[in-house]
Amino acid sequence: LPHYSPRFAQQLEELLFQQLREVQPMTVEGRVRGVLRERLGRRSTDTGSVADALHMSARTMQRRLEGEGTHFGAILDTVRRALCLERATRRGDGGGQLDEGRRRGHRRITR
Repeated sequence: LPHYSPRFAQQLEELLFQQLREVQPMTVEGRVRGVLRERLGRRSTDTGSVADALHMSARTMQRRLEGEGTHFGAILDTVRRALCLERATRRGDGGGQLDEGRRRGHRRITR
């Protein structure tokens, strides 16, 4: 986008998440996803540290995620892919399209 503003996009995203929390209770999966988005590339994203951030034990978090039909590794992979694609499209290269080199790098990073 020619007038893309990362700061404005972040403000809109924060507002959206705030409104979603008010409308419906956040699932454990959603809470884990939020912690991972905040921490990836900055702080530890292992199971124990994410569970601590959510004020529960790692085992409790795993059981609750299983109850929702998912697991920590799947959420971590999804968040990594989403962040990688966001960063690639923010650069404006190719109208948001990833070139072949970036696709290979994306597969390598998100495995």
